[in-house]
Amino acid sequence: MYIPPKYRNEDPVAIRSFVERHAFGILVSPGEPTPMATHLPLELADAEIAPQPVVTAVAVERHLRRLWLEQ
Repeated sequence: MYIPPKYRNEDPVAIRSFVERHAFGILVSPGEPTPMATHLPLELADAEIAPQPVVTAVAVERHLRRLWLEQ
């Protein structure tokens, strides 16, 4: 996703701190008649192993299954 430079944050410490306080993301997909959104829990792995938040595959699979069933 494009993030304008004014809003971009590439500081891994700040990103981890934000995810620790707000551990959910939203996956949005186009749907009929309206878009579909699913809250996804974000899991923080050890900073040395994975510096970025990890979204569980189970949550993404559920979102996709709901999307496919609506079509």
